[in-house]
Amino acid sequence: MAKPKLWMGLSTAGILLTIVLLAAQQLATVNEGLINDVLGLSTTKVDRLDNDNVEGSAYKEADGSLSNDGWKKMIKDSYKFCEQAVEQGSVLLKNKDKNGNPVLPLKEDERKISLLGQGSKNLFMRSGAGGAAPNDNLVVKLDAAFEDNGFEINRTIFNKYSSLSKSNMTNANQQVEHAFSGFYTDEMKASLSEYNDAAIITFVRIGTENTDPGAGMLNLKEDEKSLLKWVKESGVFDKIIVLINSPMPMSVDWVDNKEYGVDACVWMGVPGYYGAGGVVHVLTGKDADGNLVNPSGHCPDTFAANASSSAAYVNFGDRNCVVYKEGVYVGYKYYETRYEDAILGNGNATCEKGIFNSKNGSWDYADEMGYPFGFGLSYTQFEQTLKKVEYNEEKDTIEVEVEVENVGDLDGKASVQVYVQQPYTDFDKSNGLGKPSIAFMGYDKVDVPAHKKVTSKVSFDRYFLATYDYVVNKTYVLEGGEYYFAVGNGAHEALNNIISVKNPGYELVDHEGNVYEGRAEAVKTLDIDEDFTKYSMSHYDNEVRVQNQFDDADYNFMAAKNNKSPIVYLDRQDWEGTYPTTTTTNPTVSADTDMSQYYDKSNMGGYKDADGIEYNVPYINDEGEEVTITFSDMADIPLTGTIEKGKFAGKDGEEMWDAFIKQMDLNDLVISVSDNRGILDVKKVLKKGNSVAEGPEGLLSKFQYGDKRWATGFPTGPVYTATFDHEMQDKFGSFYGEEA
Repeated sequence: MAKPKLWMGLSTAGILLTIVLLAAQQLATVNEGLINDVLGLSTTKVDRLDNDNVEGSAYKEADGSLSNDGWKKMIKDSYKFCEQAVEQGSVLLKNKDKNGNPVLPLKEDERKISLLGQGSKNLFMRSGAGGAAPNDNLVVKLDAAFEDNGFEINRTIFNKYSSLSKSNMTNANQQVEHAFSGFYTDEMKASLSEYNDAAIITFVRIGTENTDPGAGMLNLKEDEKSLLKWVKESGVFDKIIVLINSPMPMSVDWVDNKEYGVDACVWMGVPGYYGAGGVVHVLTGKDADGNLVNPSGHCPDTFAANASSSAAYVNFGDRNCVVYKEGVYVGYKYYETRYEDAILGNGNATCEKGIFNSKNGSWDYADEMGYPFGFGLSYTQFEQTLKKVEYNEEKDTIEVEVEVENVGDLDGKASVQVYVQQPYTDFDKSNGLGKPSIAFMGYDKVDVPAHKKVTSKVSFDRYFLATYDYVVNKTYVLEGGEYYFAVGNGAHEALNNIISVKNPGYELVDHEGNVYEGRAEAVKTLDIDEDFTKYSMSHYDNEVRVQNQFDDADYNFMAAKNNKSPIVYLDRQDWEGTYPTTTTTNPTVSADTDMSQYYDKSNMGGYKDADGIEYNVPYINDEGEEVTITFSDMADIPLTGTIEKGKFAGKDGEEMWDAFIKQMDLNDLVISVSDNRGILDVKKVLKKGNSVAEGPEGLLSKFQYGDKRWATGFPTGPVYTATFDHEMQDKFGSFYGEEA
């Protein structure tokens, strides 16, 4: 039996594809039920436009039509989904043991709390990169989320935040916490003792499209430090918990600083307008209905002690001259590769270059790291064993089987993360080809009852093991040798497991600097033969060679044209000599900024000569007449096969689509692939202009039914990424259906 399909929104690509294939039918249909509903007439049915898309939906009537009741159920389910996304996407970074028990989850009798920090009043709820406006009377604020789950809140302090300006909560490069001095009065301090089960402090960092935080903005600010000290020095709180409300990782060097006394820390991401309840459920271990909620989110990025310590940060933020000197060593691939080289004594990895938090002038992984990519805590414990790694030659995939055991006392969701270490060959070294110590290949999420075992299977294309050789072969090559596969709670644990097998005897440390004993049972090897041809051709078209078409856009290409010094890309063979330096000047001059001059255009004639296809070709019907195939003519035309009805009955669908497209010139076709929250009209084929009311965080307009509210404002992409759950990610942006 099929589970009901849940509509959560379409990707932009899906919207555009729908426009091309189905819009003619939609434009030609007068939706009487919808019009009546908009006008407030008695009709409540909304006729469905596409039988196939609604088949199996939980929101339709028996006759296939949609109704206001169906939409209401959909809205309710969408809001619930927002909470579930935050439940699964929130990452439990720290959970200290206190008095013999972990700080989280909060106990049933710990319900009198103080919500602190301006961010607790003014959450950053959506990034602004495309989505719904808020329904102000429906948006779930953090205080309401706690109260809905049985908490009593210190209103003496919380209500004072209402007097503060919210202008600084919308700019990534303004201080997001109110000035500490002069704001927190003796009256406020006195109120703490009555609501002392927990201090829950929210720190906000803002980031969205065209709004990146500048240098240092991800660090803890002085007013935030003062707030933490004030809370600790009050001496009244049993527990101090910090929520990080941000689409990106903050610097986290403060989390374990004894001066601040943080007992637990949760990255909640950006929860959308209705997801705040999800983080409350994480803190309590239960949802509003009493169902178990066990944290299962994992870091979607590296949470460094200092966010500026990444090699990629050196040349970040200059839009006039973006230079990627870090090469392939981005994010976790930088930290983990340098860690392995430091452990093994390679490439002078412990040199002082790139130090932000290390002591004694020597780069130290644990000092520079906060929480590695893929890391996340739970209220239970899992042990993962890599049972099998095989190559499926027929599918050209690597297939992995992992046994997951829940060795704790609570049911939980386990994230299965598969990593690989490719051979770092003499060919790589002699040609300066970057090769990280660890690479993330695939993942799964499984429910594992307490004291039970579950088997998970992960597969991925072997193609992803190939290396792009930009020096000799100028294409993708698969290098031969022994490949190490591993699982672990994040990239660092997986790498430690590999080192323990490949290079036993070295002292390994976890992200906190504690000695780590590698787990050989979490590692498997696979011998792969060298193949420099298989992946050199496109798997979409085996006659097309895969080759970088923009080699001449490299900084060094332009530098050579202008007699400028070339840049040096980061090379793990010499961390000290190749660590990135800031590039402040653009190596081009005005005459060289026009890249088209470097391409041979002498053989580029008209459209027909250029690619073998001629456009602006009129369609000739069976009577020999020149006619225009209109947009609405194509409403029922299949992409392939014989057309069964209509004016083109008996003709081949593929041929008609071909004729329809070819009758337009390229200027007409360019209109249909442009996107500016809509597509302009194409007069040639009588296609009307249309808007696209869709964004990555929800629809951009109001529903045309029910109470006409704005569409759901979903949590942002990093939250779904942090779930490490294909099912949750598939639900967001598609119809979801699964055979039971």
